[in-house]
Amino acid sequence: MSNKAITRILFWGVLTIFLLYFTILNLRFTGSRYAEVLDTVSKSAQGEDWQSAADALNRFENFWNGAEYYVQFNNADQSFSTLNRDVENLKAAVLSRKAYETDLYSRNIKSLLDNCTKPVPLP
Repeated sequence: MSNKAITRILFWGVLTIFLLYFTILNLRFTGSRYAEVLDTVSKSAQGEDWQSAADALNRFENFWNGAEYYVQFNNADQSFSTLNRDVENLKAAVLSRKAYETDLYSRNIKSLLDNCTKPVPLP
C-alpha cells in the first residue's frame, strides 16, 4: 500500500470515529433537554401561563424529532406508539388549556422516554 492510500484510510477512519462519538454524545444530552422542556410545559400550565406552555411545547416538538429517531434507534417500538399518542394528547391539552391533562401527559412522555432512551455505549 502506498502512503497516499494509508493516509486516506486513516483520515476517513478518524473522521468516522469522530462523527460517531459526537452523534452519540449529542444523543446522551437529548434526555436532559426534553425533560427540562416538558417540565416547563407542565409548570406553565399549572400556573395557567398558556403562552409559555405553548412556547415550551413548540421547543419540545423541535426536540421530538431527535427523540423520535432515538427511540426508534433503540428498538423501543412498543412504546413508540404510546409516545406518539401522548405527544398528540399533550398538544391537545395545551390547546384546550387543561392543566391536569398537560401535567399528566408531560409526565407520561418523560417516563416513557427515560425508559427508552439509554445512551449507546462506546465499544
